[in-house]
Amino acid sequence: GIEFLPFDIDHSDALRFLKAGDKKIRPPLNAIPTISSAIASGIVSARAGGPFKTRDDLARRSGIGPAALEKLVSTGCINHLPQSSQIDLFSLM
Repeated sequence: GIEFLPFDIDHSDALRFLKAGDKKIRPPLNAIPTISSAIASGIVSARAGGPFKTRDDLARRSGIGPAALEKLVSTGCINHLPQSSQIDLFSLM
């Protein structure tokens, strides 16, 4: 009767499972395959400076590489973040 919530770049802890309501648990970032405890801790530490605005911002502030960033994309936990803050010409039309 326990529901596991999805990974969340804004709410998941680096190393610990968190209670997220009645019978709901959010897994830590280091439970994602290939995301080490050091990478997860770096993300959570960088998150303390404010929410991530883009995927580029996440990579720059946390120091993660392209492989770790791609793994986070594949889990869906950063799908709400745009790639970068640059605006392309077609989005203005």
